[in-house]
Amino acid sequence: MHASRAPVQLLMQIQPGEPGFKRQRAKAWLLGRKTAIEPAPPPPPLPSPPPPAPATKIPLDESTDVPATASGRDDTGAAVDTVADEDDLASALLATVVPQFESELGPEERRWLTRETAQVYVERCRGKPQSKLEKMFSAAVSWRIERRELLSSRDSPHVLRGDLQSHDARIFGQDGDGDCVIMNCFALSRDYSPRGVSDHLACLFERAIGEFPKEAQGKGRLRWTWVIDVHGFGLQHTDPRVSLEMVTLLECAYVDRLKRVRARTRPPNARGLCPMLIAPPY
Repeated sequence: MHASRAPVQLLMQIQPGEPGFKRQRAKAWLLGRKTAIEPAPPPPPLPSPPPPAPATKIPLDESTDVPATASGRDDTGAAVDTVADEDDLASALLATVVPQFESELGPEERRWLTRETAQVYVERCRGKPQSKLEKMFSAAVSWRIERRELLSSRDSPHVLRGDLQSHDARIFGQDGDGDCVIMNCFALSRDYSPRGVSDHLACLFERAIGEFPKEAQGKGRLRWTWVIDVHGFGLQHTDPRVSLEMVTLLECAYVDRLKRVRARTRPPNARGLCPMLIAPPY
């Protein structure tokens, strides 16, 4: 049967007044409407993208082989990862932070405030806001000023008082890279105070930096492997303030010094009680 005549033939099957006439009429109307609708034309093709613009060559400074934008940033203001840029940032960091502590700085802090030290903090804060870099570096300077006597003597107050069993962390030797190896055992320490732990470790770190010749020989930054014997670990070692002191030591005062952490005889509850052993900051 021809498609255009289908609605008429459908209506002839049921007479007006008979049951189902209205429903059949609506169906016939819909069928006739479908036959009258033509398919929509296909959408027009999308225009082809324009060809890329030719790359512009940035002129170089003949003396340094650095792009002429000496600020270390491109035309959009984005940071450029170049050695010259890190040097500029380190110098700018010193010029910004040092005047804030000019009246408080002593010989120890001035020996520490070098461009090489500032570059370590610049590298650590790569991709982060400048304000965070300055805040972190200022906190490190303030931390060293507060502990000037401790860091210059490299002797823990507990040791000076003759309490040789207060803490157990000690230097055991060096690895193949010339870095030092530190070890401690929880069962041997007697002092669990946050400041006591941080002071003992700060003296240990300063002694390692002074005694190992790696930096003096120009072989790179001295780092350490920390071996932790978790034997004797208990609730007395779970003071969260100690963890905060550790974060200050490793993330602020001694940035990029911790090479790796190795835990021995880890107890089953160490993951919940001492996350520093499971997730070291580096």
